[in-house]
Amino acid sequence: MKRFILVLTVLLFAAQLEAAVSITGSVSSGRRTGSSTTALTVSHTATSDTDIIAVAVCGMSQPAMTATFDGNSMIQPVSDTDQVGNVHWFIYFSPGSVTGNIVVTPGTNSSLALVAWNLKSAAGTIAFDRKVDIFGATNFTFNTRGQTDGMLLDAGCSDSNNQVFTGGGSQTVDVSQDSLADTSAKMAAGHLTPSGSSETVGFTFSVSDIATASALSISVAGAIPAGAPTGMAAVSYATTPEAIGSLTWLHPNRAQDNLILVICNSANADTTVSTVTFNGDSLTENVESNLVSINSLTSPDVGTLKVVATFSGAGRIFSCTSYSFRSDGVRNTATRGSITESLNVTSVSGDTVVDHLAGELNIDANLTWTAGAGQTKIYSVSLTKTGVTGMQQAASWEAATSTTTTMSWTISPDNGWTTLQGAVSVKPSTVPFQTFTPQRLIKVE
Repeated sequence: MKRFILVLTVLLFAAQLEAAVSITGSVSSGRRTGSSTTALTVSHTATSDTDIIAVAVCGMSQPAMTATFDGNSMIQPVSDTDQVGNVHWFIYFSPGSVTGNIVVTPGTNSSLALVAWNLKSAAGTIAFDRKVDIFGATNFTFNTRGQTDGMLLDAGCSDSNNQVFTGGGSQTVDVSQDSLADTSAKMAAGHLTPSGSSETVGFTFSVSDIATASALSISVAGAIPAGAPTGMAAVSYATTPEAIGSLTWLHPNRAQDNLILVICNSANADTTVSTVTFNGDSLTENVESNLVSINSLTSPDVGTLKVVATFSGAGRIFSCTSYSFRSDGVRNTATRGSITESLNVTSVSGDTVVDHLAGELNIDANLTWTAGAGQTKIYSVSLTKTGVTGMQQAASWEAATSTTTTMSWTISPDNGWTTLQGAVSVKPSTVPFQTFTPQRLIKVE
């Protein structure tokens, strides 16, 4: 008698997400000599796994600029007024596999140079810093606030005759337009993966003249925090250091993840969130209290897709974080604003509680953020350039064990900072985290 045994394979859906931002494909570069308003056009190929194209432009007359890729407008994450010192940054999301032209048009007469990277597993921009020196070296320290899963992009800009660039720190120099015998814009650019709380970036120059070094920090899309709770599948975050009206970033969501949370913070109580969308679908605003906004979407679309938050008001700095969960939805939210960094949120044992703490703090204070007992810090980050008061933010999670979960922080040094904190308790999923799929029949004689 022949017998058949049905073999079942248990499929456990682990996150298929990258651990860090990386460069994919080739780095492109080009320049246009002479001072004019003529556009600079450089051909660039985006690979199939490119999430973001990032472009650094050197324009020696500090002009306002616009940029397009393949005929579509690029986003300028830092405004022209802030990008003094000649280096301007542009980004483009989800280009797909395509070869197109990057076209940069200056608003006033200028010579131009540019460098373009393809970034894989990238979410969006986090922080920006730059150093403008006259007749001096332009290496500087970029405060990463412990960001070690993203990418720092670095650019140096000069118009000196026969200039030679030397990269600072441990960066990989990708392009160096050295020893060119003219007085038009020329640049060097590199990248590095941060390994600690600060990194040396920038370039020194063989010819002492007016020169600029600038760096932009890119966050990872869909990172899973160490020791993340069951159900938390992906975390992505981005920030804008200027009141430019909206913030766009990428977030990956898998088929088994049925809840997206977006938590936004501002450094200014005059700034409020207007709308939040994921792949064009509107999120429900669970709480809005000026400095913090908590939004949710059930049954979100699947894929690495755009999150767009629009906001209004006078705030200069805005930061948002997106989370994917396998969850039955949001249970409760809570907020508070004071100099006491502690907040109670109603919960049920088994919930995951996520909190965000932010405030308009001095970026040069080099603060240390320590999460309270039972909490696991997701990240802490500073959100503007050196020497300017901006926002610092931290986030953590905790597994609820009772009807009230306390989320607290210690900030050092403690200078009586006023911060605002928001927290949300997320229900666990009642759907089993596995499926059984018949694979084959084995015939047994």
